[in-house]
Amino acid sequence: MLDSVKPTNERSWSTFGGLVLFLLVIQTPFMALAQFPRTKLFSLFPPGGSAGSSQEVQLKTGTDLEGVGGLRFSHPGITAVQKHLEPAPTWPFPKPVEGHFIVTIASDVPPGV
Repeated sequence: MLDSVKPTNERSWSTFGGLVLFLLVIQTPFMALAQFPRTKLFSLFPPGGSAGSSQEVQLKTGTDLEGVGGLRFSHPGITAVQKHLEPAPTWPFPKPVEGHFIVTIASDVPPGV
């Protein structure tokens, strides 16, 4: 006769577990919507270059510019490599200069924005 009586705590724990599982399932889509910051570049210096040249470019203003390690361009003939400082006795590896890039424009790149 005592075996047929369920303790009330067992029922409350199963309800609690179901509630926790339901909340986790509901929260999952919202956690998946989190994104990394998006870098937006507003200005750089110098603002232009000529075909067949290479020059140093500095990122001036924008949002989330810290840690930028590369630039992409609309033409495959324009490439950029991050500028590095020469190794020093205190730092034996080339150290990247934040916000400074060496941009090379191929001679076959047409004029434009």
